[in-house]
Amino acid sequence: FTNITVSEMPKSPVAAFSSNVTDGYAPLTVQFTDLSANAAEWNWNFGDGETSTVQNPAHTYSTAGEYNATLTVANANGTGSSSSTITAFEPVLPAAAFSSNTTSGNAPLTVQFTDLSENAAKWNWDFGEGNSSSEQSPANTYYTPGNYTTILTVANANGTDSKFTNITVSEMPKSPVAAFSSNVTDGYAPLTVQFMDLSENAEECNWNFGDETASSEQNPVHTYSVAGNYTVSLTVNNEDGQSTETGSIAVNENP
Repeated sequence: FTNITVSEMPKSPVAAFSSNVTDGYAPLTVQFTDLSANAAEWNWNFGDGETSTVQNPAHTYSTAGEYNATLTVANANGTGSSSSTITAFEPVLPAAAFSSNTTSGNAPLTVQFTDLSENAAKWNWDFGEGNSSSEQSPANTYYTPGNYTTILTVANANGTDSKFTNITVSEMPKSPVAAFSSNVTDGYAPLTVQFMDLSENAEECNWNFGDETASSEQNPVHTYSVAGNYTVSLTVNNEDGQSTETGSIAVNENP
């Protein structure tokens, strides 16, 4: 008889791998997963000058470009290789921009801001008077007169950018309110009356004493020489408007 020895067929390694991503923005971190058969050694060449002998390495591509990642596996019977292309894009930075429905007005002033930014993932508004917002297109009310710098800062994974504008808030217009008093409202002719202006927010005074005479003094004195009933009017003005107040003076004949 004779013995026949049959050996197992040599198993050469077969390289194979996958990656969690094949493209993205630099810096791009890629997790490589070995799927090879019959491998005893692993040699990775990531295509950017970096290598590894770890079976399942992670690698970061810091610079934009197209890279050929190669895995070479080996055992006692030989080697095998497999390749894949990894593309790292230039980072896209955000560009801040916005508009507002107004940049000035009287307090309380409500301003609607509209985001016009590009490539933004986050928004941070500083309205310049202590208030802030993370909304994309917020509205803000300025209650106190002043000059405010509103800043929008936008961000994404690659960086930040800012844009600002000035908001001018003026004091609320104050219309004039006419009012006056007099030391007497009746008496015998000739009757001398001291008028006192009690108006608010007035810049100009115009008196009509009802006897075809007038004055622009603030606190005039007027003498009624003839008996009668007179309607006195005070009209006051400022740049925001005018107001009129009337009163009566009764002048009697001497007994």
